[in-house]
Amino acid sequence: VTEFNDTEKGGKTTTTTSREEKRETQRDTEPQQQQQQQQQQHREEKKKETKKDTEQQLQQQQHRE
Repeated sequence: VTEFNDTEKGGKTTTTTSREEKRETQRDTEPQQQQQQQQQQHREEKKKETKKDTEQQLQQQQHRE
């Protein structure tokens, strides 16, 4: 059993078992991690798209010359 000062819930000192605590924090961090992963994938895809675009532009410029 751990005692910790939880300022977010009005600064009361609450006593919980560390197992409950872990479950709470896990539930909080899991959706965030999923969002971050999705954002990263999205960024990677965007990078690929922009790379493709710039390559096409370069080819077009070379054709003009």
